[in-house]
Amino acid sequence: MTHPRSTQSPATRSSVSVTHDSSRILLVQHSRGETIERTFALEPSIPLKPLSSGLNSSRIAPAAILFLCGTYFLEGCGPVDPPSLDDQTVATVEISDTFPAGTPIEVPDPTDSPASGGKDGENNPPDPVIDIPQNIEPDEGEGLDEGEEPKEGEGTDEGEEPNEGEEPNEGEGTDEGEGTNEEEETGDGESEGAGNSSGNGNGEVVGNEPPPKAPPALGAVKVPGPSSENLDKYIVDQKAAIVLGKALFWDMATGSDGQACASCHFHAGADNRITNQLSPGILRHPVPDFTFQATASGGMGGPNYQLVTEDFPFHQFEDPSDRHSKVVFSSNDIVSSQGTFAGEFIGVSTTEEDGFVDDCSRSPDAVFHVGGIGTRRVEVRNTPTVINAVFNFRNFWDGRANNIFNGVDAFGRRNKSAFIYNAKGEPVTVRLRNSSLASQAVAPILSDAEMSCATRSLADVGRKLIRRRSLAGQEVHPQDSVLAAERHASGLGLNKTYGELIKMAFHDEWWAGEGDFDGYTQMEVNFSLFWGLALQMYQATLISDESAYDRFAAGHTEAFEVEKGDTHHLTSAELRGLKVFMNEGRCINCHNGPEFSGSASDLQSEHKEGGLVERMKMGDETIALYDNSFYNIGVTPTSEDIGVGSVDPFGNPLSFTQQWVTGNLVDPFQVKPCTFEEPFDAELCNKVPADLGKERTAVKGAFKTPILRNIELTGPYMHNGSMSTLEQVVEFYNRGGNFHNHELDADIRTLDLTDGQQADLVAFMKSLTDNRVKYEEAPFDHPQLLVFYGHNGDNKAVVAQGYNLASDDCFEIPAVGRLGRKAENLPPIKSFIDGLGEGGVPSHDLTDSPQLITSAQ
Repeated sequence: MTHPRSTQSPATRSSVSVTHDSSRILLVQHSRGETIERTFALEPSIPLKPLSSGLNSSRIAPAAILFLCGTYFLEGCGPVDPPSLDDQTVATVEISDTFPAGTPIEVPDPTDSPASGGKDGENNPPDPVIDIPQNIEPDEGEGLDEGEEPKEGEGTDEGEEPNEGEEPNEGEGTDEGEGTNEEEETGDGESEGAGNSSGNGNGEVVGNEPPPKAPPALGAVKVPGPSSENLDKYIVDQKAAIVLGKALFWDMATGSDGQACASCHFHAGADNRITNQLSPGILRHPVPDFTFQATASGGMGGPNYQLVTEDFPFHQFEDPSDRHSKVVFSSNDIVSSQGTFAGEFIGVSTTEEDGFVDDCSRSPDAVFHVGGIGTRRVEVRNTPTVINAVFNFRNFWDGRANNIFNGVDAFGRRNKSAFIYNAKGEPVTVRLRNSSLASQAVAPILSDAEMSCATRSLADVGRKLIRRRSLAGQEVHPQDSVLAAERHASGLGLNKTYGELIKMAFHDEWWAGEGDFDGYTQMEVNFSLFWGLALQMYQATLISDESAYDRFAAGHTEAFEVEKGDTHHLTSAELRGLKVFMNEGRCINCHNGPEFSGSASDLQSEHKEGGLVERMKMGDETIALYDNSFYNIGVTPTSEDIGVGSVDPFGNPLSFTQQWVTGNLVDPFQVKPCTFEEPFDAELCNKVPADLGKERTAVKGAFKTPILRNIELTGPYMHNGSMSTLEQVVEFYNRGGNFHNHELDADIRTLDLTDGQQADLVAFMKSLTDNRVKYEEAPFDHPQLLVFYGHNGDNKAVVAQGYNLASDDCFEIPAVGRLGRKAENLPPIKSFIDGLGEGGVPSHDLTDSPQLITSAQ
């Protein structure tokens, strides 16, 4: 019935019993002294042989078949290669037979099984097929299973994780104690789910592929995250953790000099500032470029430059529709987000009276300065939105925020020395699956380009914040959807310190220990765990699933509030744009699923074409392996930024593909070569790359496919922020990109869309906007925030405020409650191009800057 895996380590004996009734199959796994039950719906329409004659004419749900095959290597399942590193299992399955090898398996809907999760964990019906009218008239007037143990006496090398887009900083070594207890994630692994079949991108059906199907509404998708069983090891009150996370996200005291997480994610979860937002080509490979370039409008560019409409796009052709026409302007500068001043960490402020600032040794930056006066540094990639980011399997443009959170930094199992402490002072590993938001969260807070003086640790951040009253210097709205119950009587901040909020949210096992923990208290030394999980819990609430498209996809017909521009259906232009999106525009090939991104967690299962590693023809018609949902689309030459083709601070590839072909499997994942779009020969399906000869990879210059929801509000666009409008983005794809890189994705080719089709495509993308985001209604309401907006002066001269650093300009984002901006008589937030055309940040007023730089020179 079974055959053992070929593995490097002893296999664990396991058994699975199978029972069923007329509507479901129950799998009961007995392994390691534990019993785990999984229930799958029976699907009569799937042409699979029953697992036993007792099932009569019913067909077992594909999710159940795939669970059995992907976990146990049953005969007849086909190859699964390489085996999991963490669950070396030989199963005894109490059934009479299996389906024959080669049986076609239809991929289940992502909401079909508990593994991928229906709404509230229940089984949901399949995605609705949404009919799109063919003839549309124009509108009138239009946990990981094993925790790793640090070796005795092994030092912890905590590689500092950069902010979104910045280069990794050098990690600090810390001497750690010996031994470890294991705190392991024992969830059932990655969510199962399906992308949408997309034909050949031209609306034609390829082989037996069905035509593309419009994505379902986002509300049908279960929010990814670690299993409750494993999260409960750390969090005792999830609502309290969300309160803690929201306070930390918006608090300006978290940064070394007034920067909050929200300082770069205040506008639809992204950043629409236009002054002091340029960075040079620092990520050029192998030789960085530290020089700023002139802009397309004729400006000097550089630090404290104010962008204008004519500066975009950053790569311009004589004929914008023809990639082969003359290039009339090109710059490798980046539009990103200003962060912190340069400085080396000395110590933290420990009282509210100390203000926001840490004690740092300050001096002007060698790159970011005007006339020798230091300006705030700017990140090296454009800031993506945090709204819906919980759906990403990996976060950051290059995917370095690992799907597994290790409790310490962004790198999951890659950092073998990462652990926290229990109350007894013993080191404990953390392995939480589907927690890339937590992995992401612990990075910017330590970045010396975004929020921190260099060499500060999260234990230092804990020391700074634990005794502080939360958000003490910022107004909290009395109707804040999360914070209102804890609001201070003064209206400024909350009535509890961060230490008190941690005690409410987390088990005392992680903060109540007494004594010295490497020079810190236990609460301080474990602050990375509290920070990462609390921010993940808060950001997981930022889901925009009430767009016009969602109502259309869900089949709603009731009326909505007309004054907000809501409708109960899509306009004719939006429907035509949806057709282009799914067919001629090829958009759905990458921006698939209800999230409108192939990078989403529920599209990353390994049982089908569309897993984490893919093999297909590239733009040059040669075949290559690559990381699915990470694409080189020719925005810049590959050498300007190699993206997921880079390595982590420990020298390991960020790319799953590079790990697989080199055998350096530092992340847990499987590859099934027989499911590739361009599969190997049948007899080679069960081989590893070493058996196949040299396989070409196309991972350099590839970046994560962004989620398109609220895209009209989150400009500028692309990983380098080089396009200011959706029209420029569509124009880019229509001409087949900017650069024909060797790694170019096959879908980047001339599309020959008409002007009308391009306009319709833009109209459709705007239908993905949730008006709650536009009006900052719950859950997108927030406390007051002062946001830095360049410096007093321009890009030729600035005013110094001390220590030869430039005086800040800033503007106020007022606190809003659950009813949003309308309740405060504020207009909706606007698109990037609207603010660009007005010469400033829309909907906000400039205000006096707080004097923040008071630390030693």
